[in-house]
Amino acid sequence: LGALDALLAKHRYMKKLYSGAYRRDELDRFLLGLAWSVERMKRILRDPVRCRFVPVTLAEPLSVAETVGLMDDLEQLKIPVTELVVNRLYPDTDCPVCADGRAGQAREIKRLHDQVSGRGVIWGLPLFPDEVRGSERLGGLWEEAAELSEVAQVPRRPGSAPPRVDKAPPLPAPEVTLLIFAGKGGVGKTTLACATALRLTRERPGTEILLFSTDPAHSLSACLDRSVGAEPTRLCPGLTAMQIDARAELETLKRRYATELERTFTALLPNLDLTFDREVMERILDLSPPGLAEVMALSRAMELLGGGTYHVLILDAAPTGHLIRLLEMPELIDRWLKVFFGLFLKYK
Repeated sequence: LGALDALLAKHRYMKKLYSGAYRRDELDRFLLGLAWSVERMKRILRDPVRCRFVPVTLAEPLSVAETVGLMDDLEQLKIPVTELVVNRLYPDTDCPVCADGRAGQAREIKRLHDQVSGRGVIWGLPLFPDEVRGSERLGGLWEEAAELSEVAQVPRRPGSAPPRVDKAPPLPAPEVTLLIFAGKGGVGKTTLACATALRLTRERPGTEILLFSTDPAHSLSACLDRSVGAEPTRLCPGLTAMQIDARAELETLKRRYATELERTFTALLPNLDLTFDREVMERILDLSPPGLAEVMALSRAMELLGGGTYHVLILDAAPTGHLIRLLEMPELIDRWLKVFFGLFLKYK
């Protein structure tokens, strides 16, 4: 809104200067209406009477860590959270698998209580034998919910062990240089990406692997139990990891652009300030399409892969919607550039 308004500011000024008055046109009305809609949405989101944000999680370490981070972010944004839901809780039965699962879930529920204490009621829903679908079954779902206290731990049964398969799945062919783990959130993409990277490292000595995440949830650090950031982090011989904060990367680019712009204005026009044009040029990157930050982050990984340092790139992708958007980005950016330059030509 600010960037588009800056583009219009010069047009308004010139109209007023040469016509003596400026009348709001369709574009002005559009921007005013959009600004009103954005402000109204912001007020609703922050109103505890009219809005309630309900996080849904699983009683698993990664899910709990991400949910706590989400609640911290919502608190900073002043978006009210008064309750959250923990889904798929194991039943209290004689089944040894359920007992082991329930013990692990009890630990995570206690951790959730410790970290979100005083910030909302925690509800629990059981694990059903099959997926709950259809209006009849969904209609009675909430009758199964119960408020969760700090559930007591269920001890592991003596001698019980997780089931093992006789033969692991085959590794990808040596020619494969890019592996993308994709799917909806919470299905285990990060866990499988990390496990695959470690297995490849173990079974193919001499192969350099880059484990890379564009997931905004930044789960690599939690999954590996190691601090992983925007610079390559060596985990062990043959394995390096990175997780990019795509928004931070875009903000860094904007700062570099602003510095270069200031240097250009100072060098070319030391005694003249093009008021409207300067503001437009300063804010032009604000008009970039959603998803550009992720493309920038991924391009860094491609540069590393193309540089010959790494032989295989394993991508822990963002959830499905983000990933599809990412795969559509080349075409989207092409369209965006055409619109962008058309706007510049009109703006002159």
